[in-house]
Amino acid sequence: MKAFFDMMHEGPHKVMLFGAACTQVTDPIAKASKHWRITQLSYADTHPMFSNSDFPNFFRVVPSENAFNAPRLALLRHFNWTRVGTIYQNEPRYALAHNQLVAMLEKDNFVVDDTQNIAGDVSLPIKKLQEKDIRIILGNFNETWARKVFCEAYRVGMVGGKYQWLIMGTYGPTWWDEMRAPCPVKHLRAALDGCILTDYLPLSTTGEITVSGITSKEYQQEYDMRRGSEYSRFHGYTYDGVWTAALAIQEVARKVHQSSHDKGILNRTIADFQYRDKEWEDLFLEALNKTSFEGVTGPVRFYANERRASILLKQFQGDKEVKIGEYNGVTGTLDLSVGEEVKWRAGGKGPPKDRTLTIYEDSHVNVGVYIGLAVAAVVGIVIATVFLIVNIRYRDQKYIKMSSPHLNNLIIIGAMLTYSSVIFLGLNSRMTSINMFPYICAARAWLLMAGFSLAFGAMFSKTWRVHSIFTDITINKKIVKDTQLFLMVGILLCIDLGIMFTWQFSDPFYRETKQMESYPHPHSDDILIIPCNEYCQSDHMTVFLAIIYVYKGSLMVFGAFLAWETRHVSIPALNDSKYVGMSVYNVVLMCVAGAAISFVLSDQQDASFIIISVFILFCSTATLFLVFIPKIVELKRNPQGVDKRIRATLRPMSKTYKDVCDTEEQIRAQKNKNQQYRQQILDVDREIDAMVLKIDTFRALKLSEMKHKKLAEEKQTKVDVIQEEDSNGGIEVHVPEQYSPEKKPCQRHTRIPSISIEPAKPPDEQPASFTPSPTQSCGKGHQRRSSGSVTTPQHQSATATASHTAAASCAHRRPSMPQTKRTCQQPTFVHQDELWLTQTQRHANRSPPPVARGLLNNNADSPTDDGNNDGRRKVYGILLLFIFHYTLTPPESPTVTTRAAPRRSSSRLHYIPYSGFRLMWPSRDPALCSPSR
Repeated sequence: MKAFFDMMHEGPHKVMLFGAACTQVTDPIAKASKHWRITQLSYADTHPMFSNSDFPNFFRVVPSENAFNAPRLALLRHFNWTRVGTIYQNEPRYALAHNQLVAMLEKDNFVVDDTQNIAGDVSLPIKKLQEKDIRIILGNFNETWARKVFCEAYRVGMVGGKYQWLIMGTYGPTWWDEMRAPCPVKHLRAALDGCILTDYLPLSTTGEITVSGITSKEYQQEYDMRRGSEYSRFHGYTYDGVWTAALAIQEVARKVHQSSHDKGILNRTIADFQYRDKEWEDLFLEALNKTSFEGVTGPVRFYANERRASILLKQFQGDKEVKIGEYNGVTGTLDLSVGEEVKWRAGGKGPPKDRTLTIYEDSHVNVGVYIGLAVAAVVGIVIATVFLIVNIRYRDQKYIKMSSPHLNNLIIIGAMLTYSSVIFLGLNSRMTSINMFPYICAARAWLLMAGFSLAFGAMFSKTWRVHSIFTDITINKKIVKDTQLFLMVGILLCIDLGIMFTWQFSDPFYRETKQMESYPHPHSDDILIIPCNEYCQSDHMTVFLAIIYVYKGSLMVFGAFLAWETRHVSIPALNDSKYVGMSVYNVVLMCVAGAAISFVLSDQQDASFIIISVFILFCSTATLFLVFIPKIVELKRNPQGVDKRIRATLRPMSKTYKDVCDTEEQIRAQKNKNQQYRQQILDVDREIDAMVLKIDTFRALKLSEMKHKKLAEEKQTKVDVIQEEDSNGGIEVHVPEQYSPEKKPCQRHTRIPSISIEPAKPPDEQPASFTPSPTQSCGKGHQRRSSGSVTTPQHQSATATASHTAAASCAHRRPSMPQTKRTCQQPTFVHQDELWLTQTQRHANRSPPPVARGLLNNNADSPTDDGNNDGRRKVYGILLLFIFHYTLTPPESPTVTTRAAPRRSSSRLHYIPYSGFRLMWPSRDPALCSPSR
């Protein structure tokens, strides 16, 4: 700046400034020159900051970097690129040119999808451009950043035939071969291959005669002869700049001379130029703006202080830059015929696409797949028709008739409907039309719903009939008619009709499309195909599907349960129950698996259609074969329907070796458990018997005390009877040795006999010697009756007292039972029947023992049987009932039975004998019932 000021203050006055080439020098001089009102002309400074609005006195012969934007737009239009992205270095030189570029692109309706600036790390801007699939990239940066950008582009793969870079070409020669690059030179060359660069055209190629009278080619020759080893890329612009300054000064001198002549001012020339003179400023500005000539770099003319020069277009091919065209800044034309042919990295297939070409393609089921499965469905319908004809024709045949042929018809019709649904499942709008697609959706739903309800409903009802017959244990015979099963199927079908009618009228189907994951075109990387699937949809489809899934799912679960429960049932009258159960399993498994897989593969049209169709075909075919093939085989084997002798069973038809082994193992385990339980019961019984024995002994003692007390309180008449009875006989009291700690002589009783307890055997466990016979001797003149009671012969003499006493003593001894005998006076009557009190509920509430028939019956064979004795016996009976009712409370609630018809009991018994009857109590001690006791 000091040199500039020194120059300006030294004489003579400078009419114009020429230079400079460097922005750091040009900028301060241009800012200062406008204060002197002096014009400045630069030949090499390309910084876009020097606009006519900020620097009105600044002109330049060389185009600025803004001049590269017009040829770039021309290239975009030429190759039909409308979508671009930009990346620029974050410095004013490149940012200003980039901003103007973006403005021009938007003005010409180009789409700028993304703009990235680089100031530090270059990887992030490159990654963002790649993520947005930017194919055409415009870059503004110096050669240092150019190496970094293209190394990163090579690393991430933003090179090749799909991408096209347009960058500045004002770099040094072989700038890519420098070792300062962050990647190998071969990688940088590979990334730059095909890149288009914009540069200043050094010299015009038109061959026009320039203002100096020579062509640009002649100028080049002369320049090469004089330059020696030095070279400047702006030498042509410097030459044209000198001519521009000279022509401007010449034009100013001419105008000054003309104006002086017009005003009468003599001798006024260019030498009279003054600083800070607006008139001189305007003269030079006007002269420069009107400058127009043919220079060695092309036409020289200024537009808003800028020159519209020709721009050189280069392309990096192989390992060098080659010229591919020129752009005329004056006419705004692009000429790609003046250089090498443009080469594309896509192998000569043409320029890359500015974006991935998106093709929306309706996705449909493959025609070949659809035809194959549709033919299979038709074959299934034909097979079902054959089964239907056979079932109808032979419906009166015994084997067919037993299997409910009308229900079989429902199974066949349901299978036909499901087969038909396969045909509608593959139809789409391309085969029919978009308007017909909602009706196709409705047909699919109706056919599947009705077919499932008919086929599975009939099998479900058959299985239910088998289950209801074999689980009803309260009756011997149960009849489930076919009308009940038809009613069940009708109910299921009515539920389906209600759901479908509600769905169709309240929420009809419509066609919906969904864009799926895109994939590249098989023949072009620039084409992306987005398949669009069409679906049957309704506003509340989720609600209705949930209802159907719950309803059908519950039905299938219950059907599977019934089939499992009746898996071992074989009913002759329902000869297909086994195969129907297998069909139920088949339907349940196929439906569950098909629903789950179709949900997962819903977006894959071919796979979903194939799997669902195969499941439907397999399920329907398997059901028909399981139900009807055995019938056809039976018809062929037994066409006359001859009955066979068969019976219903719950057992499996055959067992494997493993089943037999498992059964035997279970039996052994149950036997071991049973043995353990028996041992536990015996241990508990022993404990209970010991306790019961103690209780009975105690109560017997209390019984004796209570009888003495109550008899003393009775009226004298009753006492007289007892006394009289005591005077006529004696009673023999039997006391078992095990209950008597010591033997004592019998005591005399004058009023009432004493009662002792004697353990005895129950009826089922009496020893052989005790079994009564029609006539068995028990002493002189005595016999045992067949009923087990003891009778005495007729005695008229009263003097045989000793013999009678002996007979009475013998009569009251039980055979084969050792005991301590004590002879006492006893009454003259003997009871005929023996009563047995048995315990029926060990843990029931305790209550007085009920009385049964035969208590205190008269003995017709008694020698003293008369009216008085009968009265006495009744008195004794009343007393004994009174005593037993209020004092003898058993440990459990007993019942009374006669010995004539004893009932077998699981518990052992011990007895309380008294006179002609016995009280029998449960005993759980085997020792008390042994024959030795």
